Amino acid sequence: MVITSSKNDYVRMLASLANKKGRLQNGLYLVEGVKMVKEALLYDQPIKSIAFTDTKLDELIEIQNDAIDKGIDVFVLKEHVMAAASDVKTSQGVVAAISLPSFDMPDGLFPDIILAMEGIQDPGNVGTMIRTAEAAGVDATILSSGCCDVVSPKVIRSCMGSMFRMPVYKSQDFFSTLNDLKENGYEIALGDVMGENVFDKRESIKKMVLVIGSEGRGVSKETMDIATKKYRVPMVGNNESLNASVAGGILLYQLLRDRLMDK
Repeated sequence: MVITSSKNDYVRMLASLANKKGRLQNGLYLVEGVKMVKEALLYDQPIKSIAFTDTKLDELIEIQNDAIDKGIDVFVLKEHVMAAASDVKTSQGVVAAISLPSFDMPDGLFPDIILAMEGIQDPGNVGTMIRTAEAAGVDATILSSGCCDVVSPKVIRSCMGSMFRMPVYKSQDFFSTLNDLKENGYEIALGDVMGENVFDKRESIKKMVLVIGSEGRGVSKETMDIATKKYRVPMVGNNESLNASVAGGILLYQLLRDRLMDK
């Protein structure tokens, strides 16, 4: 059966996942596009349903068959109905509704290299940093409670599936988390205009948390006081600062250079 009305309850539910309130009410978030839905299937995400545009069924038969084999509910929508359910201007003809992860902090030991984000509200920056962290060999990412919703559509699109492959946690007490890690032998590194030039860094850090703050405010004073290492990215031009995700990427790759060279 093909759903022909945008007022259908299932379609309304999908559309509501564009907003945090709708995601919390339904316990779901939305993933859109061929690559992202394939990644979600490949990495066994808890997919509750997948919806296809009726005109795309033939070319997306592989995804449809995979979903059916895994017992996932499949729906078929007319194009105008998919447009009402989708968060993007031009849908690729497939969306998946996935159960919200808990993002709870784990008990016990953390992995060696962690990216931590404090108060970053821009979803594009959050998603890009999660994606960059995975590429640079980071083992996990922690977000403070002041960061944007990590399952918002723009974060999901920007991280390009990295969240399916690398652990992402939310800390309700960010400073306590950093202190606990520091007490367990982690270097707490961050970007600071008065810090050491990151390109002069030569020592190999075995256990590290790199903290990236928002573009406007940077990291908090509490985090600054916890830090054991402070680095700056030198700038030749007249810019006052770099985009948070760009600065985070430069710092990650330079600080993890020795680790990356062994790959």
